[in-house]
Amino acid sequence: RWVVEEWSKIRTTKHRSEPFNIGGFYWRVLIFPRGNSNGGGGVDYLSLFLEAADPEAQPYGWARYASFSLTVLSQLDATARADKGASHKFESREADWGFSQFLPLAEFHDPARGLIVNDTVIITCDISMRKDFTPSPYDSRKETGFIGLKNQGATCYMNSLLQTLFHIPYFRKAVYHMPTTESDSP
Repeated sequence: RWVVEEWSKIRTTKHRSEPFNIGGFYWRVLIFPRGNSNGGGGVDYLSLFLEAADPEAQPYGWARYASFSLTVLSQLDATARADKGASHKFESREADWGFSQFLPLAEFHDPARGLIVNDTVIITCDISMRKDFTPSPYDSRKETGFIGLKNQGATCYMNSLLQTLFHIPYFRKAVYHMPTTESDSP
């Protein structure tokens, strides 16, 4: 629970919570009070993100897998809120994840919603973490009836390279997501 007091006095583009520990990792909530124009959200939205605290201090190759929800609580109605959730693999290249268009600023500033009361905003963050992550196994024989590559003559070098690359999860995922047409046949 992050209570942001003196909301109207925040002049910075970004505002961060103090780090908090969940699952042995430190996190922060990152908010763009007037919107995140760099994130494609424009300035008409409140932007809200979860970020790994101090990603540059983490060991090489670090990753954190988390499902999370960010909520701005109404201070007038205990059942009212603005919330969004996501799942993400946090790593050095993508140390934050969230919502450039979390909530239109007009709705956020609407006194009837009660999201800002006495110049105070209350934000909560729920995180569910997995310390390890294994991509879901894909059984090509079961799914397609095929395994490996067929040698078309003098292509064995290319086949061996492709089979080696196929052991890289990101490459394999990219191959499985390539668009095909019905006329394509093995």
